Amino acid sequence: MPRTIDIGRKRSGRSGKPNPERKRLYNSWRGMIRRCYDNKNKRYSRYGGRGVVVCERWHTFQKFVDDMGACPSGLTLERKNTNGDYKPENCRWATYKEQNRNHSKNINLTFDGKTKCLAAWSEETQIPYATLYGRLQRGWSIHKILCRKPNI
Repeated sequence: MPRTIDIGRKRSGRSGKPNPERKRLYNSWRGMIRRCYDNKNKRYSRYGGRGVVVCERWHTFQKFVDDMGACPSGLTLERKNTNGDYKPENCRWATYKEQNRNHSKNINLTFDGKTKCLAAWSEETQIPYATLYGRLQRGWSIHKILCRKPNI
């Protein structure tokens, strides 16, 4: 990890125990740092190993907090562009479902001016994912993949 990263924690309350919301926010920040800079982290190859870095400003926890605000319950840190770096304009709090649909391994199709992952197209068209995937594997056109209703 870069030496300039401040990983100090602030405690609140008389007991000295960490504030649970702040702890969750800290853990999100620390996970981001470790994925990008700790080559012993099991997910390093998908982040730092691919060249993804954390902007200099966010090497300090408090500046990350200033930019991102509190982490809403049920959400996690997401990069909008999965090939981009961790920086204010590329990050947001997202649900697991949103994150899974923004994964670099997803199959994305563009149709009628909209790009979505196969799971989102399945949900929109009401055609099972496996059916869409099979059609794609067979080399069907995108129009035929998404518009032809399955034989039931």
